[in-house]
Amino acid sequence: PSTIDRDTVRRILKQRNAGCGTKAIAKALTESGVPAPKGGAWSYSTVRRVLDREGMA
Repeated sequence: PSTIDRDTVRRILKQRNAGCGTKAIAKALTESGVPAPKGGAWSYSTVRRVLDREGMA
């Protein structure tokens, strides 16, 4: 099961649909203070895993 809340997943999908890359999405999440699944900063690979899981990669 995912430790990422649905609001964050929706935010990632919305940004991806708007044309943002995984690095830009990770940076925006970190700068906004959204907690990463394992703490610390978001990485592009974590965003990529979310997109893969949602069929959006």
